[in-house]
Amino acid sequence: MEKKKDLGYYVDKVFWYIAALAILCMAVGSSVDIIRRWIIGKSFAWMPSFCETCMAVMVWASVMPTQRLKGHVNVTILTSKLSPKAQKVLNVLAAFIGMAFFVIVFIQAGKQGLWAYSRKMYRAGDYTRFPIWWAYMFVPIGALAMFFQLLIEAIQGIIYIVKGEDKQALQKSGNISDNLPIDETSERGKDK
Repeated sequence: MEKKKDLGYYVDKVFWYIAALAILCMAVGSSVDIIRRWIIGKSFAWMPSFCETCMAVMVWASVMPTQRLKGHVNVTILTSKLSPKAQKVLNVLAAFIGMAFFVIVFIQAGKQGLWAYSRKMYRAGDYTRFPIWWAYMFVPIGALAMFFQLLIEAIQGIIYIVKGEDKQALQKSGNISDNLPIDETSERGKDK
């Protein structure tokens, strides 16, 4: 029987597809540029700017889904010695600090993105005037998505701290989605 998928699952898919498309564009674009340079001795002047822009989109599209899968690097040498409840308290605190950081990133990157768009910004020294303002516009989108992911994690941590219910118990009761990882020690990459 197929398990019910929540909204987060579909949002993840959209962000993963955007990141994959950016990687594909970089790979194909660079390959075509290399072949063209090999055959006729000239490369596309705009290709470095295009690949840099795709790189920014790929990074900011991957931040939130990677956090949702607990794929970011964790240093747990000290926290692993704490009780599960103390670990959750620290995780909630870290989520709130992260949310504050991503709010600042969202605001500042949003201002910068709007400024770049209003001037149709391009890379300095690039005589082809390849537009890079759309990469600036994607940073606040990635920061906002990460903010909401951290908010979800903070709420789940608070529920655990207050009620003493972990995610497995909540999943069994049907009060939380089956598609999110259980905790930091859950196996990554398992298809739920």
